[in-house]
Amino acid sequence: TPIPISATALLPLVVLPLAGVMDGRKVAAKYMNDTQFVFIGSFLLAVAIEEAYLHKRIALKFLQLLGVRPKWVLIGFCII
Repeated sequence: TPIPISATALLPLVVLPLAGVMDGRKVAAKYMNDTQFVFIGSFLLAVAIEEAYLHKRIALKFLQLLGVRPKWVLIGFCII
């Protein structure tokens, strides 16, 4: 993609005040509510887990501890 999706999500912060559609403070206030910060934080945490391969390490550790029998794999999924 020519422009990352995260950059296009921030375009309204720049475009709307420049176009005179909305005041910059009002646009920024729409971006700064608690629910959106929870989503942003969880996405950043997911990216960090993926970059560190933590998801694979957790899965392999559970397979080492519980084994590969279907019953124990299902119990491992329930624990996670």
